[in-house]
Amino acid sequence: MADFIDVNILILDSNNKKFKGFPFKGKFSNETKQKQKICDENGICKLTLKVGTTYQISVLKPDDSYQEKLVINTTENLNNTTQKIVLDDPINSYLASIILTAKDISTPPQVVPKAQIQISYMGKTSIRDMNDLGVLKLRILIGEPLQYQLVDPLSKKPMQSTHLDETVAKKMKNAVTVVQPSIRADSSLEPDKPDTTTPETPKSDMTITMAQMKKMWPAVKNTEKMQVIINELNSGLKNYKLDTRLRQAHFFAQVYAESGYLFRLREDIASYTENNLLKNMGYYMKNPKEAKIDAAIKDKTLKEKTICNKAYMDVNRPKNRALGNVKEGDGYKFIGRGMKQLTGRYNYTQFNKIYKKAWPDEELDFVENPELVEQPKYAARTALVYWLANKLYDKADAGATHTVVDGITKGVNAGATPDMLKQRRSFFDTAKAIFKDTEVKK
Repeated sequence: MADFIDVNILILDSNNKKFKGFPFKGKFSNETKQKQKICDENGICKLTLKVGTTYQISVLKPDDSYQEKLVINTTENLNNTTQKIVLDDPINSYLASIILTAKDISTPPQVVPKAQIQISYMGKTSIRDMNDLGVLKLRILIGEPLQYQLVDPLSKKPMQSTHLDETVAKKMKNAVTVVQPSIRADSSLEPDKPDTTTPETPKSDMTITMAQMKKMWPAVKNTEKMQVIINELNSGLKNYKLDTRLRQAHFFAQVYAESGYLFRLREDIASYTENNLLKNMGYYMKNPKEAKIDAAIKDKTLKEKTICNKAYMDVNRPKNRALGNVKEGDGYKFIGRGMKQLTGRYNYTQFNKIYKKAWPDEELDFVENPELVEQPKYAARTALVYWLANKLYDKADAGATHTVVDGITKGVNAGATPDMLKQRRSFFDTAKAIFKDTEVKK
């Protein structure tokens, strides 16, 4: 007797036309959350189901809602069969209007006329011209992933920094998306025009070096992971907003505070003493007797699980400090990882969403596999995403005072104590001395 069977789901529109790339949601009867599936180019999605279970399928409607359409009670007789779903509406009912508008980085943003944009949709990629108003109108299927990437007018290559990958299943008709390229409307679209401007004075090399990292973390002997991180940061200093020494000093001061003197990419809860728990974790401040007991646990894994599943669970935290840890074991599962010590289900989920847009070619799930964040490349990207999403570089540009440091610290850790603020000021002073302008290259 087989434990599992394969069932093909075939989706047709009301005119019996195959629906390429059509999305639907499915779940087993004992589950609360549905998972999205996408049909292939033949309108088929292959499912592997456990015998003796009930699988419920809901299909997308033209109003952007989902409706239950098929219930499969799995038996061996259904193995390798095709279950047909006929929709109530024709394909045209699922078309959405998307308007892409190109604007530059001016303040306020200016329209970029006749910009070129690379469109990837339904397995095909093409270069499209936007009109005199910097606008491109598209008709696409609701639920179909649409990728768009502005083309650099000088290199004629897609601009990596503007790449987006959006699933429009939740978008209503006439949705408007604004693209913000790192080009200026007044000049960059005329590459062949003679340059009559005065050349800028060459800027100092902003490359982050191993020598600087060793000065920041002198206790670290194995620099292999450090080199991976250096390579990642240097690959996009401008796009990552790390293109000044002041920004780098602020960035690494916060990284040092989160990763410690050993540059750990995973929170070292096992080393916490009773005093550490009482000073740094709200749960133990309210339950001091437990701090002594839990700090004394000998088994490192058990100690981490015990502490995290108390201190990091939402039920034990104020509402304004919630981490999204609501499922049993979430506290330990989503322990602090990465250069910024990403912590909590909510923060892992947000990072996962942003990551898929920023690096769409990498099919990774950091919620299902949170340990990935411990790997150097992804550890670096967690810090970068937070740095960019919260525009901490703007705060860094305000200067090198301790007031500025405090503002960035509170942006990283809203619950920062006076001791934490004082500590990070010291880290910044160290980083400022290390990450300073070098001589201009001849």
